[in-house]
Amino acid sequence: MPAARYPADVQTAIARREMRRMETGQLLVYYPEGRRELAERMATKVEACAAELRTKARIDNKHSREKMVLVVPEAPFNNAYVLPPVAGLEDVAVIPTGNTLDFATTFGLPPDPGRVGCHEIVHYVQVKQIAGLWGALRTVLGEMATPQIGLDAWFLEGLATYYEARLQPGSGRPAWPVFTSMFHAAYAGGTVGGSDLSERKRNSPLGHHYLVGSMFVQFLAESYGEPALWRVIELQARSTSIVLSVSGRFDEVYGKGIGDLMGEFARWSAARFPVRKRPPAETTLRTFGDDARWAWGPQGEVAAIDEDIDQPSRLRVWNAEGGLVESIGLVDVLPPRRQIIAAPLLVSGMGFANDGSLWFTSIDLGGTFQTTRLFRWTKGGGLDEVAKGLGPGLAVSPDGRRYYHAHVDGDRWSLAVREDGASKVLWDARPGQFALRAQPSRDGARLALSVWDGAKFAVWVVDATTGAMLAEHTGVPTPTGGMTPLYDASFTDDGRLMFLDVIDNRFQVAVVDTDGARRVITDAPYGALDARAQQGKLRFLARDGWRYTLDETVLPVPVPPPPPPAATSAQTETETETETETETETETETETETEPRIGSVAAAPVTPASSGSSGSSASSPSVAVAAAATTATTAATSTAAAAPSPASDAAPAPTLRVLSDRPYSRLDGLFRPTLHTFGLFAPAVGSTQLGLAFSGGDRLDLVRWAVAGYINPSNTKQYSAVGGVILNDFAPWVVTALGSRLLYTDEVQDQQGMIVDRLDRELRDAVVAVSRTWRGTYSVAAGGTYAYDRTDDSILRLYGPSAVLGYSAVETTRAVGVRRGIAATLEGAYFPRPAGAMTHARGEMDIWLPVPLLERHVLVGALRGNAVLDAPTSLILVGGPGSLPPVWSDPEDLPDPELGEDILPGTRRFSEPLRGFEDHALAADRVALGDLTWRFPLMIDRGMPNLAFLPSVFLRELELELFAGGCYIVDETLGNSRHAAAGGALTLHVALFRIPLAVQYQATRRLTDDHGILHLVGFGPDL
Repeated sequence: MPAARYPADVQTAIARREMRRMETGQLLVYYPEGRRELAERMATKVEACAAELRTKARIDNKHSREKMVLVVPEAPFNNAYVLPPVAGLEDVAVIPTGNTLDFATTFGLPPDPGRVGCHEIVHYVQVKQIAGLWGALRTVLGEMATPQIGLDAWFLEGLATYYEARLQPGSGRPAWPVFTSMFHAAYAGGTVGGSDLSERKRNSPLGHHYLVGSMFVQFLAESYGEPALWRVIELQARSTSIVLSVSGRFDEVYGKGIGDLMGEFARWSAARFPVRKRPPAETTLRTFGDDARWAWGPQGEVAAIDEDIDQPSRLRVWNAEGGLVESIGLVDVLPPRRQIIAAPLLVSGMGFANDGSLWFTSIDLGGTFQTTRLFRWTKGGGLDEVAKGLGPGLAVSPDGRRYYHAHVDGDRWSLAVREDGASKVLWDARPGQFALRAQPSRDGARLALSVWDGAKFAVWVVDATTGAMLAEHTGVPTPTGGMTPLYDASFTDDGRLMFLDVIDNRFQVAVVDTDGARRVITDAPYGALDARAQQGKLRFLARDGWRYTLDETVLPVPVPPPPPPAATSAQTETETETETETETETETETETETEPRIGSVAAAPVTPASSGSSGSSASSPSVAVAAAATTATTAATSTAAAAPSPASDAAPAPTLRVLSDRPYSRLDGLFRPTLHTFGLFAPAVGSTQLGLAFSGGDRLDLVRWAVAGYINPSNTKQYSAVGGVILNDFAPWVVTALGSRLLYTDEVQDQQGMIVDRLDRELRDAVVAVSRTWRGTYSVAAGGTYAYDRTDDSILRLYGPSAVLGYSAVETTRAVGVRRGIAATLEGAYFPRPAGAMTHARGEMDIWLPVPLLERHVLVGALRGNAVLDAPTSLILVGGPGSLPPVWSDPEDLPDPELGEDILPGTRRFSEPLRGFEDHALAADRVALGDLTWRFPLMIDRGMPNLAFLPSVFLRELELELFAGGCYIVDETLGNSRHAAAGGALTLHVALFRIPLAVQYQATRRLTDDHGILHLVGFGPDL
């Protein structure tokens, strides 16, 4: 059956905008009308990265030379991905025109679609490395699979993350001190192991396959060279088996398997990332979760938005004395739901105004697309939404009248301000430039602005009213051709500029003193972030293991500027006149400037006495200040100084060769099957049919289709056909149509498995549905069904309209999954029949609640009701098979009662599960059910990246359950009755390669009926 390639917001953006198709030397780019220049800029960067990667790749064939498909939706998707060729879906990269996520703070990536696209194109080049058997299969059968999906996620993401920095000097996670500090603090001294590579491990909010995978790949590249990585990819491309003997391919390249390489990696990490001690002058005030944002109020109040493995995202505010003022969970589960999704990573522009109000921007879900919401918290007034759709937040002004934010326009973020309910742009960024963070001075006259200027992370001081640049500060050149970043600038109470500077590959706080010197004033063992100063104190976020801490130290007093040289009376008069003229000229220029003159002021970079950005930092703030003072140079301060634009400092961009550019046609690839394969089909035991399957769709998935036909080679009169289509032209409304016709022989067996009869059977089935979801919460689907079931002596039909309404709102943690939530559905159907119409109605409500004072304990309650009205007999099956296929049971017999087989087609049955009644199913016209479950997961989070020739194995958790449930049955034939059972279960959640599996042992005792005891072992997909 057809499967959608794009998420709902991406598909909606495609359907709502006129799209164009641009072909270049290496790419096919599908972009929105009116975005030609942006598409060309993005394609230029992506092609340059692809060209470099193709010189490293070892396989050059028709598969690797195919043009790569880029889809560029006009949507704040805040993500990007590559879909590999698999199961009939053609490979494609999705890279939105722009983002509203703060990629820089944690990842060190400017939110530039071209730079994000460079990461994705690494995936694309790798998945196109197809040869050997899989190359032949792809030629003959279409998009079945790429052998590269057999490599674990740590290799796929680690390789792409490694090259995002390697191919783009000056940016990228492996070169970004915040990202590397997270690894450093967590694995200081080389405590990393094979389990830490798995994407299913839960310690890191960023994903272990990104955090550890990128470092492991960096180790491999540094120790054995980059060509070895591509040799592994080549061997994987030529392998017959996708997932078996992967470690053997590493052994063939490196002379050792993944396990031995991990041992070397641990030793490399111990040397590269040693254990560090916090200096005595820096003390910890408070511990936050493993990801956090914080703010410091003018009266000493502190606010934080953080999350942890056991804690969902929350806002907490403390007063100056450290007392908790308020704690607010940011995800609502009751309608109308103020916020749907929340995480510190989604928060920007957090800060206090002088009146004690707290402001921040958070990314949330709108009706279909993601949006930004500006929130304000006030003591006693709670949390209110002030505005939405402004763009990423930057800062609130001290008087609370203005809120600075980024104005997003594709590949540029301009500096804008919201005042009196309206927004205006203060600095109009050029393409490729981004206003990332801002902090106002105490008087609100200046902004310390952190920017990506097109080539580097720099700090500007700008006029808070006009946006005019007053000064610029930059880092120092690096051996790779970039610049060390400066980031997250702010002001002290006395007006000095502070920012984060790179010292020994860690961010430390530096201050530009009154004498113009830049001095490093912290020595945080694993780096500093979000540094703020007031009342002679400096506070900042630091890492401690997996968590953030709020640390404090003394802010050094200003160093007085050197006295002016002695001068004669005449000289003094002349200099005074000159200074007056200069001041007049400077004021005039500042008043008339309407936008920053990029690079008009350059502050000379200053580092501690150990030269360069990678030198060792001082052992304490006082030593660091002294060391910096001895080597400091004076920053230029004249706003009249001219300098070239940062954009002109970058290397000339390669020229993009555009071969064609035309409006998109819905016929583009529509009738070209992307999958054309042989297949086996077994509609029943003892009946096997052979056939062909085809699937395809246009490049933008406005239409996706799949068909298959099968025939019984021993009886050519028996054939089957299935097909389906998905229409996305009206997205976010989705139209789905599925149909099938099956002809086969059904073998009837007795309890001993002996064949007692053979029946020729024909099944027809059709479903048409229109569906939509709002804000990830409210859903609706309406349509119709048709079912036909014919055997030798009977014909059964069922058809009619149906509708489903749904509500789902959950709050999750990485430890337990759903911790708190509500899910409800209402569904109904009407079936006109010659013997009398039937009506089906069903409702369900599930509630999740955390157990007070017991971490990771969750209570789950469910209420369900199901009724089939005006039916000639009982049609609802209560009990019967559970969610996991049974592999063993005691008693052994789990019969299928085949309820309603004389009335309902085989594909349309009504059932309600009831634990404890898997072997004792019940019949009902109407039934009300309720159950209560206590769940507690025992986290394991251990695994092996290889096990001999087997793929990776990861043991996630052992889940304990105690449950009780019952039902009340209304049945006109059998009478009303009550039934109940209670028991417990142990479920082992495990992943083999990337396939989540569950093994469950369940023991239940029926409290009614026969009071029987049932033991079950089930095994199957972990859904």
